[in-house]
Parts: sequence; structure tokens; C-alpha cells
Amino acid sequence: MVNLNPISHLILHLLLLLFLASSGSGHGVPGSCFKEERQALLSFKHDLVDRFGRLSSWVGHACCQWQGISCNNRTSHVEKMDLRNTYRDTYPSSWVWNVTWFEDSLLTDLGQLSQLVDLDLSQNSWNGILTEAHLMNLTRLETFRIGTDRPALSSSLIFNVTDDWLPPFNLREVYIQNCRAGPAFPVWLRSQTQLVHVLLDNTGISDRIPEEWLLKISSQVESLHLPNNDIGGKLPFQFKFPKITVIDLRRSQFEGTLQQLLPTNVPLLEQLYLSDNHLKGSIPPSICQLPNMTILSLRNNQFSGEFPQEWSLWSEIYVVDVSSNNLSGNIPSSMGIPSYLGVLKMNNNLFAGEIPSSLQNCSGLMDIDFSGNKLTGIVPVWMGSKLSELQVLLLRFNFLSGNIPQQLCNLQYLHILDLSHNNISGTIPMCLSNLTTLRSHLSFWGLYQDYDESTTVIMKGRELVYDVDHTLHLVMSIDFSSNNLEGEIPEDISSLVALVSMNLSRNHLVGKIPWKFRNLSKLETLDLSYNHLSGEIPQSFSSLTSLSHLNLSYNNLSGRIPSGPQLQTLDNSSYTGNPSLCGFPLSTKCQGDDTIRKQTFPEGDSEDEDHIGKLGFYISMVLGFVIGFWGVCGTLLIKKRWSNSNSWNRLSILTFLAFLLFVFGVAEDHRAIKELAATDVLLLNLEP
Repeated sequence: MVNLNPISHLILHLLLLLFLASSGSGHGVPGSCFKEERQALLSFKHDLVDRFGRLSSWVGHACCQWQGISCNNRTSHVEKMDLRNTYRDTYPSSWVWNVTWFEDSLLTDLGQLSQLVDLDLSQNSWNGILTEAHLMNLTRLETFRIGTDRPALSSSLIFNVTDDWLPPFNLREVYIQNCRAGPAFPVWLRSQTQLVHVLLDNTGISDRIPEEWLLKISSQVESLHLPNNDIGGKLPFQFKFPKITVIDLRRSQFEGTLQQLLPTNVPLLEQLYLSDNHLKGSIPPSICQLPNMTILSLRNNQFSGEFPQEWSLWSEIYVVDVSSNNLSGNIPSSMGIPSYLGVLKMNNNLFAGEIPSSLQNCSGLMDIDFSGNKLTGIVPVWMGSKLSELQVLLLRFNFLSGNIPQQLCNLQYLHILDLSHNNISGTIPMCLSNLTTLRSHLSFWGLYQDYDESTTVIMKGRELVYDVDHTLHLVMSIDFSSNNLEGEIPEDISSLVALVSMNLSRNHLVGKIPWKFRNLSKLETLDLSYNHLSGEIPQSFSSLTSLSHLNLSYNNLSGRIPSGPQLQTLDNSSYTGNPSLCGFPLSTKCQGDDTIRKQTFPEGDSEDEDHIGKLGFYISMVLGFVIGFWGVCGTLLIKKRWSNSNSWNRLSILTFLAFLLFVFGVAEDHRAIKELAATDVLLLNLEP
């Protein structure tokens, strides 16, 4: 027997392990995996509908090279499965989904992948019931992501796990979206105390956050997302979260104040989403002492008092949204210090005073919404000269005065401009054609982290909410309504061919409606009511095929209302208050309507009947000519001396000449009939 030293024993053990690993990983085939795991994956694929061929590579033995599959380099066991819908923004429907998820299929197959560490099935269209039987063999699982792209919980995946089930794994990351896991806070999730990232989005939970569980994960958790639930109670800011960077509790039922939000408890906090809850009280000045803050969203709560003045402490703030609260006082003049500010929404509050000039330092501002406040002063000139990135400017429902600055025409990215319901006077700028985006149909909106930006635009007589995820970039709108504007409507507005909505109502505008408005082919809503416009409605309006809301009421317009497929769908309220207008849909007939009817349809005959009569007239004349001509010539042909070739040639020439005379005769008769009809109409018009 050969005696080996301890080092030799160790080397032999390592070689043995390497041999076993290589022999069990697919018999030396590169990228191969265990047969049982490969069969489980193929069985999983069989139960799926793969519309875009995501799993087309799932063939052969090298399953470690299949798309979405990753294996351990040493053991060749499948460790990661990533089937999330990475084309969510390109394809709104999921590209991998199953029709029904029974207990004995799909994840039961995945349960055979006992070495799985990372499982990502998010942003697809799973449905059915998930039980502990699907997960009980995944003992090494650390990351579990699953979710559907359908927010309706009635047709989504349901977690049906018993209360006494203790998972065999310890997750570091859990992601559950649009799946029913409530109404109680999942008991199995309370046992997961090593969590670093938590997302429970729209899961039907209507419970409170278990404090014991929250305390256990507070020391290591980095992101906590619990939006779109009915979770209530106090905000969990009494605990210290030394590593947390994101807290998302929006659209829930939380109550209380922010007084426990101390910088010492959340020193690394970057994003705070608390919108659409029932929070009240003042916004504490300590919130400005969070130096890493980039997004603050407190929209639609009941906060009151003044906004903190310590803005200068926020060196990297990008989004501030405190809209729809009860905040008052002046907008802080220090808000221009953080130059990275891109979105500022303070609408629907009680702010007063002037728009602070320090905002001109925020050259990256893309969205300003100060609507629905009590602001005074003028629309600042520097908004057009300093804020070159501005895309949305909403200042409606304030007490602003002065003129519309010409400098606003320099904002080439601006596509929503609303100055309505103020005391602005003067004329509409003649340079609006410089608004490049409204001329080119192109607008660019970038998403910033998880901020769910939404903008309310008044169109078609009602408030419409657009969000940045879907349609905000498509909204092209100008609203100058309910001011004291004078003068004529500039013709160059007609070059803004991307406009979808324009409202110039309730001003003192005069002159005619520009006939070049026919260029506004995208226009869906046009409101010019309650002005002093005169003249006729341009006939070119009939070409505005997208127009669904038109209001020209209470002006001094005259003449016939244009007709067109789209205009025929509008009712008479679009033209009320213009006594000199006539024609459909108004009951007032235009002068000469009866005469036109007699010209077009004499003696009540329809136009079709007239065409049929003319056709019969010409057919009768042709048949008469043919029968009469050949009745005479046929007799001549029978005679012997007409039957030779020379006589036949003479007869052919005679036939052709006779036909020409017939054609000219019919044409002359038709012209004479038209002249006679015109004379009759003229005499009819001259009758008293």
C-alpha cells in the first residue's frame, strides 16, 4: 500500500470531484446539462405559447446555451432562468405566456430544477393557481420574480399557499406584480428575513405591514416597493434603514405624518414615492437634509403649510411632485439652487406670489406645472430664453397678467402649452411657427427611474390624464382660453401641423378664421368660441378629417356651414350664437337652397333617375339610327348592281359619313338642351 501525505489526498479528492462533475454534466458535450433538467425545461416549454420565438433555441442537448438559461460552470446544473419580457415597451402583449396553470404542470416541471438560484418570469401573462407544491423543491432559490402584464387581479395568477407552509429557501429578492397574494400579508413571506429587494405591486393586500418582519429586514433591505395595494396604518419610518435607497408606498391607504422621516434613519434614501395616500401635516424641513434625494413624489395627499425653504441642500434632486395637496405660501426662491431639476409639479395647491426667478438656473427643466394656484405677476421672459429643454408648461387657473412672451417661441421641444384662465392680455405671438415639435410630430420623453409622471390636459371640454409610459409624448396642445387676448389669429399657427388640440376661446379675438387651418390634419379639437370672429367658416374645414370636437359658437360668423364627412357628425351647438350662419346642422336655410334643389332635381326626380333618363335617350337614338340606316342600305345591297366590290366600298364610306353626321347631331342637340335648361333656370330666378 502506498502511503500518501495529506496534500496528495487533497489533490486526489479534487481530481475525483472534477471527474464526477464532468461525467455527470452531459458526457463532455459543451453546454450540456443534466438529462432530468433538460426534460423539465422541454416539458415547461411544451405548456407555453411562444408568440415571438423566444424559446426557439431550446433544442438539442446543450441546454446551458439556450436563451434565458444559465448553468453553474462547475456542476453544469441549471442555476438561472430568465424569461422576463424584455420587449415590454416594444410589444405591449407578452411574448411568453401560458393559457392555464394547473398544479401538475409548468412550475411543477420547474420544481425539478432543484439547483435553481435565480428564477425570473416577470412581465408575462401567467394565470392560474400557484401553490407550495410548485416551489417546495427549490431549496437554493435566492431570487424569485413573477408577474403578469395585466393589472386586473380577477384574471391573473393567484397565490394559494397554506399559512403553515415554511419555504425551504431564503430569498434575497422577491418580485411579485399583478398577482393576487392577499388580502392578508403573506405568512410565507414573513419567514423571508434575508431580503434585500422587495416588490409587491398590485397584489391585493389590504393588511398592515408586519412590524416584526420589517424590523428583521430593515438592516439589509435596499429597496422596498409596496405600491398599488390597500396596505394601511402608519408609515414605517420609526425603524432605521441604513442601506435603503428606494421607498415606494404609493397608491395605498397609509395615514399619519412625515415627522418620523429623519435623515439618521434613512441616510442613503434617493427615491421616495408616497403619492395617493391619506398623509397630512406639514412637510418637515428635515426632508431637505437627505443629500442623495433624486425623486420626491408626494402627489395627491393632504399636506398643508409651506414648502421647506432648504432646497439648496438637495444637490441632485431631479423630480419634485407635490401636486394636489393643500400647500400654501410662496414657492421657495431657493428652489433654483439644485440645477439638475427636471420635473417640477406644484399644481393644485394654494401657492401665491410670483414665479421665482431663481428657476432660470434649472436649465434642464422639462416639465413645469404650476396650474391651479394663486400665482400673480407675469409669465417670465426667461422661461423661453433659459429653459431650452422645456416640453410641458402648464400655468392655467392662476392670476397671471401681462403679455405672452415672444421668447416662448424659442422652445423647440415644447408640445403642451397651457396659459388658460388667467388675466393675460395683448396679442397671440406671430412666431408660434418656431415651435419645432408642434411642426414635426416628433417629441421625446425619457423615463426617470420609477417616477409615474402624469399630466392633466383639458381637451374636448373635459380633463384628460396622460402618463409618460404611454401617451404623454403624443399630446400636442395649445390652450390660451379665458384670457383678454386681442387681435387676429396668426396665420402661422396653421404651420403647426402636429397640433391635436387648440383652444383660443373666451378672448377678444377679431378677424377671420385663417383658411390655412386646413393644414392642421391632426387636429381633433378646436375651440374658438366666445370671441368676435367674423366672415365665413373656411370651406377647407371639410378636409379636417380628424376633427371630433369643434366649437365656433358666439362669434359673428356668417355664410354657409361647410359640409364634410367629419363635420356632418357635429351638432348645432358648435355654431350657436352666430345668427348669420346657415345650413346643416342649423335649422336656418341658406338663400338659394330651394333653387339649387330645383336645378339638381327637377320636378322632384332624383339625380339617379335623371342619369337613367339620359342613358335611355342615347340608347334609343343609336338603335333608331342603326335600324333606319340598314333598312335602306340593306335593300340596295340585294340589288345586283350594288353587290360588286366598288359599290360596297362606296357604301362603307357612306356609312362612316352618316355616322359622323349622327354623332355631331346628337352633340349639338345635347348642347341646345343644356342652353335651354339654363335659360329656364335664369327666367325662374328672375320671377318676382
